[in-house]
Parts: sequence; structure tokens; C-alpha cells
Amino acid sequence: MATSGTYNYLATAGVIVTEALRKIGVVEEGTSASTAQIEDAMPALEMFLKSLGNKGLMVWKVQKATVTLVASTNAYTYDVNYRFTEITDIQYRDSDGNDTPLIELSREEYSRQNNKSLEGQPTQYWWDKAPLPGNDRIYVWPAPDTANAGSSQALIVTGILPIEDADDSTPDGTYDIDLPSEWYEAVAYGLAVRLAPHHGLPITDRRELRAEYKEILEDTLNFDRETASVYFRAARRGD
Repeated sequence: MATSGTYNYLATAGVIVTEALRKIGVVEEGTSASTAQIEDAMPALEMFLKSLGNKGLMVWKVQKATVTLVASTNAYTYDVNYRFTEITDIQYRDSDGNDTPLIELSREEYSRQNNKSLEGQPTQYWWDKAPLPGNDRIYVWPAPDTANAGSSQALIVTGILPIEDADDSTPDGTYDIDLPSEWYEAVAYGLAVRLAPHHGLPITDRRELRAEYKEILEDTLNFDRETASVYFRAARRGD
């Protein structure tokens, strides 16, 4: 049996919208959504893609940022191109390239540090998350002294990036969506669930559609998990 030998199938936002509209009977099989239909559905797709960041760790969105330490400085930003939805860990890297994990603090715990001018090797951090890129702050304690700052010492910040926008300023659906192909079916079903009320799909059909979506989403989330052991920690007051 001959196979394609390729693994590069990509779906544009327009393809996903078309599939979603087919599932609720708005677009017939064998036809594609019109430009107007795609443009009308793009806001719902954008909001749905952003909400997927709440489903847990997406290992393919893990990114590292390196932050150079400055003596006597507690607060740091990182690359404005990053807007982490979650920071999974921060390591202090010394001049020999050795990494030491920092302990995460809640806002309340950091505010209770009565001597924020204390200097030494950073051992703890608080992530002050902002809604827009470039405005996040990482506060370390103690502040690095001269022996623990400079071009050879840094914070290695590991976090989860958000899913990219499905389009730029022109909502024509021509861009590929920022997801592995294994997510395409779940996204099409999820978008269909969100579009169904606007197109008058009966409530009984919407319930069936939602049940199918939940089953497909569960399978997809199982695909997107790490195979190594996972360790959980108890939430702190103030988190």
C-alpha cells in the first residue's frame, strides 16, 4: 500500500471555521464557508483559542527566557515578545553554568519580606503577572549582590506561551492556527459548540454536540501530556 510519506498537514483558520459550520449545518458538505461567514466566526475562534490556555500544560508551548541579573536589583522584566500564561519554574544560573531552582512566593509572602534590600544569591521569586506583553515583573529575593550579578549570572525562566492569534488585523482566515494537527478536530468541535446558539441549532442537538466535543477534547488533552512523572504541590494562601 502506498502512503504519502509526509507529516505536514496544516489547517488554516478558514478551514477550521468551515468544519465548525458544517457540524451545525450552516455549510453543506463539499462547499467552503464564505468570506463573510469566516469573518463573522473569527472573533469566536480567537476567544476559543485563548481559552485553551486554561486547559493545563501544553508542552509544545514551553519556552525559556534568560534574564541577566543586575546587582542590588529586585525587579526584572523579560523579552517583550514573551507573555507567559504560566511560569513553571525559575532557575538561578551561576558563572559556572550551574542551575539552582528558586522557590516561588505568593504576592502576600513576597510583601511580607521585611528586608527587601538584603543582597546575596537569589533563592525566591514572585511573579507579578500583567495582562499585556512587556509588563510582567519577576521579583527576586534576596537581590543579587555583585558576586551574583553580571553577564555570567542569570535567571532561566521557563514558562508557557499563549496560543498565537488566528489572524492579524484582517480576519480572512488565511493563517494556519498555532496548534499541533492533533488539536484540529477538538478546535473545530469546540468552535461549533460556540457558534451553534448564534445559528439557531436546537438545544437537543447542541447538547449532543457538546458531549461529542468533551469526549474529543479529553482524548486530545491526553495526547498533550508529558510521559515523565509529574509532581504536584499544595496551593499557598494568596495564590
